[in-house]
Amino acid sequence: MANTAITDLTTERICLNPSEATIINGTLGADMPPGTVVVKASDVWVKGDSGTASHKLKIWGVVGYKKRVNQTTGALKLITDNYDVSEAEDKIAPIITQGICVAKCVDQGADVDAGHGMMISATAGALTAQDNAQIDHGSLAADLANGDTVCIVATGKFKGRIWGGVN
Repeated sequence: MANTAITDLTTERICLNPSEATIINGTLGADMPPGTVVVKASDVWVKGDSGTASHKLKIWGVVGYKKRVNQTTGALKLITDNYDVSEAEDKIAPIITQGICVAKCVDQGADVDAGHGMMISATAGALTAQDNAQIDHGSLAADLANGDTVCIVATGKFKGRIWGGVN
């Protein structure tokens, strides 16, 4: 049986309420959407990139989602809208440092089962399947389907847990 693509699920609920997550407020170093994998560099959070050796060892997290309103138009911003660091309402973003949450990932080109280790990718801002030669940053909390560019990941003390619900 093929894995169910996360893109076929409604992700807003898990984005708004990551499972028992530890969330801190952080300043982003650039515009980026929720789900981006970030590392702490000095006083700001930047896209995690395994091509930068120190990023493998830094504190990392996932940019969380919070309901935001565009101050100019009054429209509700979408889950996919960037936090715009030049706008007052977007200066501080929630960073999920542990829990079960939605994160960007590299299309693996095949299905990957829940429980598989995930690590920061050389594609900045995303995770990829852990290859046993790199640091394991978390694990899949739900099956990853071929073609997916987002995943449900378990981080910190939740690593190895499986996500129990379909939104």
